[in-house]
Amino acid sequence: MHDMFIKNSYPYPGYNFCMFLDGVKIGFKSISGLTLTKDKFEPFHEGGDNNNIHIHRDSRTDANRLVLTKGLGFFNPAKFLPKIHVMLLLVYDADMKKPIHAYAFSPGYVENISVSDFNATESSVIIDTIEILYDFAIEIDLTGRTTP
Repeated sequence: MHDMFIKNSYPYPGYNFCMFLDGVKIGFKSISGLTLTKDKFEPFHEGGDNNNIHIHRDSRTDANRLVLTKGLGFFNPAKFLPKIHVMLLLVYDADMKKPIHAYAFSPGYVENISVSDFNATESSVIIDTIEILYDFAIEIDLTGRTTP
């Protein structure tokens, strides 16, 4: 029983993950840019008497940027231009049998698609990179455990 607890406890492995883009399951080499921040808000005074103050999201806040990299293959990142409606990142347990954590993202907009350099003097894999702008992400614990 004790070994089972240790095996399934924190920290989770960072190499067992899968991304879903508009329902399509896609394995990526790496995903970076995951940011969980609270929105910044600023007061906004009404015109006229300025008696009322409204709170609006700070327009100076930049969008977050996910950077997904994958070896060139059957994945066609251009298929997702310009908007991705549903984005979900699943993190699996060490045995890759069940999802234990998830991140759901606001709809994203593909900002950039690039392909790594081609170089005949190196033995390297061709890498597709897709950069997606998103507004916010939420974290979902799928283990059912509660934080102490």
